[in-house]
Amino acid sequence: MTTSTSDKQLTANRNNALLGGVKTPQGKAVSSKNATKYGIFSKAVVLEEIEDEELYKDMRSQFFGELQPVGIVETTLVDRIVSLQWRLARITRAESAMVLKGRMEARMKHSLEDTQHFLVHAERPTIDYVEHFRTSLVCKSLVDSVDNFVTALEWFGLPLSPHFREQLRDRFGTTHEFSQIKHILDFDFVAQSRLHAVKFEAVRWEDRIIDPAISEEDRQTLIDMTKIAREFAGYMLENAKVRLRMWEAMEMERDMAEEDSRLIPPEKELLAIHRGESNLHRMYMHSLHELQRLQSARQGNQPPLAAALDVNMNNENGFDL
Repeated sequence: MTTSTSDKQLTANRNNALLGGVKTPQGKAVSSKNATKYGIFSKAVVLEEIEDEELYKDMRSQFFGELQPVGIVETTLVDRIVSLQWRLARITRAESAMVLKGRMEARMKHSLEDTQHFLVHAERPTIDYVEHFRTSLVCKSLVDSVDNFVTALEWFGLPLSPHFREQLRDRFGTTHEFSQIKHILDFDFVAQSRLHAVKFEAVRWEDRIIDPAISEEDRQTLIDMTKIAREFAGYMLENAKVRLRMWEAMEMERDMAEEDSRLIPPEKELLAIHRGESNLHRMYMHSLHELQRLQSARQGNQPPLAAALDVNMNNENGFDL
C-alpha cells in the first residue's frame, strides 16, 4: 500500500521543522529522556534525589577515556558497560543499607522493650521490682534511689522521715540483695522509740545532735545507729552500682551480637541480591568481551568468533530441563 502527502501537509511539516523542536516544559521533560550525544546515554540511569548524577558522569568519562570507543557500535557497548557498572555499585549500596537498617531496627527494638518493661514495673514497686526484673534501667533507678537515701542520711540521720521510710520498705522490701534495708529499718524503729517525743522533720543532723531535749544516752544511740546506717547504705549503693555496670556490659554485648547477626540479610533478600548481581555481572562481562572483539578487529587482528554453548540437563526420569 502506498500513501501520498499533499502539498499543504508537506508545507506544514517543513514549517514545523524550522521551529526547532519542542518548546513547552512538558515536551522538554519528555525529550530530555531521549538519547543524547551517542544515542544511548540517558539521565534515567541515575535515580533522581537518590544518586549523584555528577558521579555518574565522572565515571562515564573515565570509562570512555580508558576504553577509547570508535563509532556508534563501540560507543553503545561502552555506554552499556557504564550503566551496568553503575547498577552493580547500586546493589552494594543497597546491601549495606539493608544491613544498617537491620542493625537500627534491632537497637530500637531493645530500647522500646526495655522502656516498656521499666515503666510497667515502676508502676508497682514491689519486691519483684528487684527480684524478677533485672536490666540496666532498673539498676540505674536503684542507684538513684539509694543515692537519694544516702544523701538523706548525711543530712538528717536517724530516725527517717515517713517519706524515706515508706520508700525503702515498699521499693526494696527485705530481699537478700538488699538485706541492709532490714537493719536500717530496725535501727530507725529503735531511734523512733528512743526519741518518740521529739520531732525531727526537716532538721539537719547537726541540729539533732545539739538538741538539749535529747538525753546523752539517746544522743549516743542516735549517733551510733546513724553511723552504722550510713555504712549499710554505702554497701547498698556500691551493690547497685556493681549491678548497673554488670548489666550495662551484658546488654552492650547483647546488642552488639544482635547487630552482628544482621550482617547477613534474610535468606530471601540475600538470594534476590545475588541473582541481580550475577545477572548484571554477566551482562557486564558480555558487553566488555564484545567491545574487546570489536576493537581487536578494528586494529587489524582476527579475533575468534563468539562461541555458543548449549547446555542440556536431564533429571532422574530422563526428561530434559
